Amino acid sequence: MKIKELKGQTAEAEALQKQYEQQIKELRDQQDMELFKEKLDEKLKEKSVNHFSGNVDKLMTAQGSLLKYKQKYPNVKSIKDIRKETAAERMQRNFVERLVFGVDMQIVNRNDMGFLDVAPYAGFKITHRLDVYASYLWRYHVDFDHGVSINRRNIYGPRASVNYLVFKGFSAVGSYERIYRKPLPGMNENGKVWHNGVFLGISKKYKIVKGFYGSGQFLYNATYDNEGPYRKRLAVRFGFFLDLKSRKKQGKVEKYSRRTIVFEINN
Repeated sequence: MKIKELKGQTAEAEALQKQYEQQIKELRDQQDMELFKEKLDEKLKEKSVNHFSGNVDKLMTAQGSLLKYKQKYPNVKSIKDIRKETAAERMQRNFVERLVFGVDMQIVNRNDMGFLDVAPYAGFKITHRLDVYASYLWRYHVDFDHGVSINRRNIYGPRASVNYLVFKGFSAVGSYERIYRKPLPGMNENGKVWHNGVFLGISKKYKIVKGFYGSGQFLYNATYDNEGPYRKRLAVRFGFFLDLKSRKKQGKVEKYSRRTIVFEINN
């Protein structure tokens, strides 16, 4: 019995010895790992480079500008969207930035002759959908029989228009004009010389370059008469206009966006 008890105690002692050795090994491994991490951190610090060294002032300025534009454009999610203008931001424009200048043109064929109506205009953005315009029309005769000859005719008058944006560049258009047209010799010289015109239709604008757009209009003449300045009830007009949103501010935004392309605006 004593031999068996001695063997049991010996086996228990060996198990305790193994357990102790295992704990010692784990402790050493843990210490070695911590030492390895410390040395690795030291190496990384030695090898790391401060990319903003010498440019800290510029970095702080860029961050300040970023905060300013984030406050000005709270709906912008990313720096690439900084050029997009929401309806509310558009209405924050000052008086000059709401102005629009352009010209509408229309080709008119009457009595086998070709004419070109030219109507320079100035417009004002009342809301992000509603625009009003005032223009003045002159008619020119274009003759290609003997080279190119352009002569102004005795047809002219004021025009006023209202555009209401409906969907993605498409607008409903209402236009009123009062046009002077002197009767031709041999015709009804006692006829009226001032003709009222009311046009209803749609228009579509398209971007040509930044701030410069083209437009097309398809209109119906609701007050057409044979003595008026137009031969048909339907009118197709085309033109170009300049949107005077602040180019100076846009230039600052673009310059700023190129410098801080690594940043992203988040609400």
